[in-house]
Amino acid sequence: MNLSENRLFYLFKSLNNKELVLFKKFSKFYFVRNDNDVLRLFTFFFEELPGDFSSVSKEQIFAYLYGDAPYNDLRIRHLLSAATSVVEDFIVFQKVQKSSFVHRKILLQHFLENGMEKPAKWAIGDLQNLMISESVHDADYYRRRYELGVANYHFQSNNVRTEDFDFPSTVENLTVYTIIETLKSACTINTINKVMESKIQHPLLDPILQLLPESDYLREPLVRIYYHLFQLVEHEQEEVFEELLLDIQQHENLFSQKDLNTVYRSVINFCIKKSNQNNPAYTRKAFEIYIYAIDNGSLIEHQEINRFIFTNVITLGIKLGELEQSLEFLESHRHLVHPNYAQNTIVYNLAKIYYAQKEFDKALKILFTNEFKDKIWNLNSKYLILKILFEQKELDTFRQQLSAFKAYVKRIQNVGYHKTYFENVIQSLTILLSKALGKKKYADHFFSKETPDYEWFEGMS
Repeated sequence: MNLSENRLFYLFKSLNNKELVLFKKFSKFYFVRNDNDVLRLFTFFFEELPGDFSSVSKEQIFAYLYGDAPYNDLRIRHLLSAATSVVEDFIVFQKVQKSSFVHRKILLQHFLENGMEKPAKWAIGDLQNLMISESVHDADYYRRRYELGVANYHFQSNNVRTEDFDFPSTVENLTVYTIIETLKSACTINTINKVMESKIQHPLLDPILQLLPESDYLREPLVRIYYHLFQLVEHEQEEVFEELLLDIQQHENLFSQKDLNTVYRSVINFCIKKSNQNNPAYTRKAFEIYIYAIDNGSLIEHQEINRFIFTNVITLGIKLGELEQSLEFLESHRHLVHPNYAQNTIVYNLAKIYYAQKEFDKALKILFTNEFKDKIWNLNSKYLILKILFEQKELDTFRQQLSAFKAYVKRIQNVGYHKTYFENVIQSLTILLSKALGKKKYADHFFSKETPDYEWFEGMS
C-alpha cells in the first residue's frame, strides 16, 4: 500500500524546491540526530527516491531501514509519526523566521520570563522600529501594536511605578483591531447567510455600528472602508459605492494581499447582483473592476485566478457585447485556472461564448457532453440549453427540458438568491412558451425590466 494519502506526504507536497533544500539541512539539526531511523528515512526519500516519493509503500521503507527483519507495521507507523513531527516543526520554524515580529516577540517573551531587563528593552525597541517601518496597516497590524503595548506595559510596570505607559494608545489599537475584524466578519457572515440561508449573528456588531458614525475611528482608512463595505453588502447603500471604490484604490497598500482580494470580490459581487437586476451601469463597473484588479494582481492568488472570477469576467464581457475581448481573456488566462477545475471552467465559458456568437451547435455539444459539478454552473448551463432550443424553435424539446429544469430548481438547496432568480426565470420561460404556442392567456403579456435576463425575453417575445 502506497502512502500518497499519508499526512507526512501531504506536508512534503506543500514544500517548494527551495524549502525542500532547507529541510534537508534542518533535518540534520541536533534534536533530530538522536533518532537515527528518522534521519535514515529522510535519506531514503531524498537520495534513494529523488523527486516524487509519495508512491512509496510502508513495506519498502521497512526493507530499506531494517533489511530482512520481519515487517513490523507498528514500528513503521511510529517512525512516520516522528518524521511528520519533524516536518511540522520545520514549517513552523520557517514561518517564524519569515516573520520578524513573531521572531522578536518570542525573544522578548523569553527575556521577560527570565527577568533579563536589558535584552528585553532592546527587543521592545526592535519591535517598535519594526512597527514604524511596516507599510501594511491591516487589522493584524493594530493587533501587533496592541500586543507590543501590553508587553511594554508589563516590562515598565515591573520597574518604574510612576512611568507614563501610554496605555490609552494600547487600548486604542485593540479597539481599532476589534472594529476592523468585526466589520470584516460581518461582511463574511452576510455572504454566508445569503448563500447558505442561515442566520449567523455577531454580538459585537450592533455596538460598533452605533459607535462609528460620529466617531474619529472613521478617520482610519480601513475602518472607514470596512464600514462602508458593510453598508454596501448588508443594506445595498449605493450612495457609498463610488466613495468606497476610490477609498480602496487609494489605500491598497494598507491591505494584505488576501484582504485586498476579498474586498474587491465583495465590491464586485455587489455590482454583479445589481447587474442581475438589469442595472447596466453596474455591469460595466464589475467588468472594469475585475480587469483592473486582475491586472494589478489583487485577484491573483498563488499565481492562479479563481475559477469563479474567471467565469464572471467572461459572463460580464458577453453581457457587454465584448465577445472578442472575452475570447481573448479565456485564451490568455486559461493557464491560470487551477488544473483541478480547468477543463470544466474552460468548456463552460467557451459554450457561453459560442452561444453569444450564435454558434448554437457548438454550444449544445459542450453543454450536453460535459457535467458541471458546481450547482450554479449547472443551473446556468441548463438555462442556456433552454435558450438555445427556443431560439432554434425546437419547442417540443424545449418543453421537455423546461419540465426537467422546474423539477431541478425545486429540489436544489443552498444556492441563496440564485434559487429565487431561477424560479423567476422559469416563470418567464413558461410564459414565453405559451406565447410561442399561441395560447391566449399570455398573448398580450409584456416582460418588464424586473424580469431576469430582461433583454433576452423581450427580444424573444
